[in-house]
Amino acid sequence: MALLRSLSHIAWIKTSADPTDLGSVVDLLAAEVEAVLAVTAGETVFCREAVRASLVHYGTPDELETLRLWREWRPLLQDRQVRSREIASVAHTGNMQALERRVLDLTEMQALADPAARVLFGEQASTLARELSQRGDRRLQNPANVANLFTDGVIQAFRSMKDSGASPLAAFLREFDVPREDVTDTMSLDEFAELAARRKRLRIVCRSRNLDLNRIWPHLRYARIPSLWVQEEIRRAQMAAPKASGSDLADSYLAAFAPYLDAVVVDKRTHEYLSQSCRRSQAFESQLGRFLKVSSYKQLPQALQPEGRLTHKD
Repeated sequence: MALLRSLSHIAWIKTSADPTDLGSVVDLLAAEVEAVLAVTAGETVFCREAVRASLVHYGTPDELETLRLWREWRPLLQDRQVRSREIASVAHTGNMQALERRVLDLTEMQALADPAARVLFGEQASTLARELSQRGDRRLQNPANVANLFTDGVIQAFRSMKDSGASPLAAFLREFDVPREDVTDTMSLDEFAELAARRKRLRIVCRSRNLDLNRIWPHLRYARIPSLWVQEEIRRAQMAAPKASGSDLADSYLAAFAPYLDAVVVDKRTHEYLSQSCRRSQAFESQLGRFLKVSSYKQLPQALQPEGRLTHKD
């Protein structure tokens, strides 16, 4: 923070409402949605420069209110770090074989009584706690408690679906806000999870911008939105890693800005994930700016030089 305050001018991601507030991936996705809708309204090309211009604000450090409120923000950010470790760890314990199952195979929902459900989900919680200890973030403080809280959430969702009176498939789709027409005959649970995550992110944007997701969904369903593409590539790579890291979640948010910024600094794990994706797909590589890994802030001046060696091509 002292380094940022010492600079004469800085750039930051702004919110649409107030350029003195620090923005987030929600503001990024909102700008991309507006760009996609502009294309469908008559433009011919998704304008990345327009997204960049609507996101980046230049000014003095004193203009950025977040720097003045840093001490007040710090406890909140520390809590978010703990939450990120929990989310990344639970997501990393997924059963890959189960994720390959077809969504349309979900035709039965057992009507378990509470005691039976508690026994079944209690066993699942014990298994999850074990997997969290083995594959979760090494800084996870209480794997058993995280497993129990997650399992309780599953039980509540199960009850909600069972009590809705709808068919198992219809209740499942409603619970995750996915239209039936978007579920193909061969769609796997993994593909379904990716689609549900996309709708959830877009619904957050729509609420903040007073947009109707269902009305604009046909324009967004198959749109190649750069930030979502980056996060989806990273998620796939993370699932194959032997152990989760809470910093992966924050890094995936940072990496989402790579299509619009001159350079993005990520940790070595995310740097490798992005490098692998670039080697697999020239189309993906063409979407990104430079993404760097450095061991200290002292390396940034060298890395940011046009001839800097610390780029994803090394």
